[in-house]
Amino acid sequence: MGEYGIRVNAICPGDIATPIFGRAAGLDGDDATGTVTFVEQALSDVAPIRRAGIPIDIAEAVLWLASSGSTFVNGQAISVDGGLTTGPLFRNSHANVDLLFEALRPTRGTDPAS
Repeated sequence: MGEYGIRVNAICPGDIATPIFGRAAGLDGDDATGTVTFVEQALSDVAPIRRAGIPIDIAEAVLWLASSGSTFVNGQAISVDGGLTTGPLFRNSHANVDLLFEALRPTRGTDPAS
């Protein structure tokens, strides 16, 4: 599409600290949003850049692609993942997704239907 002045690129986000992790664990609304701080802490141990990704990281990449500064960039898949695709570090220990989901689940009452 370049011959028509149309550039096609892709943003490939890594793990971004958002409520999506809480939602994946079965939480809704404020409960899912309340997990973001925990997720930030958990993700900061994984990627080479020593912090979790946040939504603004993705937004900045999109803004750059939409700017005049990227007019010669075409056909690229741009990883915005803190270097995770270069290999996770797991500075403290290997991440365990089951433990992450368990930590995100709300404490339920003793009633099995709850």
